Amino acid sequence: DYVALAARKGRIVKSAGLPETLANTIFVGPDPIITRGANQWDAPVPARRFVDIEPGAHYGITIASTIERIGVEEIEILGRRHQTILLRERAYAAHLDWSFENYFWLDMETGFVWKSIQHVTPSLPPIEIETLKPAG
Repeated sequence: DYVALAARKGRIVKSAGLPETLANTIFVGPDPIITRGANQWDAPVPARRFVDIEPGAHYGITIASTIERIGVEEIEILGRRHQTILLRERAYAAHLDWSFENYFWLDMETGFVWKSIQHVTPSLPPIEIETLKPAG
């Protein structure tokens, strides 16, 4: 379909080939999804990032979010079961009046993101990703 997604440790940071494109993502400080271990989610964690969305010249749009642990969940991908911690990210971009929720299933031992449901732009439906195996 000539669509490409760039992800950093499970987080979509760029897209191409979609009607709306996530051209860039810059976090203020580290992305908690990437830097926190799977068992470091006792309390909600705030995060902030800037995104560029094209077309429309939406550059430097601030997305403020809170990431919280929802619980423990076993998921199955291609017949393999994974014990995960489910995180929900509640996010809001005031400039676009856009609110959304992303979900991440992190391996309980390693923090690897096995599955996610992420919004990349306001006009597109969420993208669901399941990782078959870690890059080797």
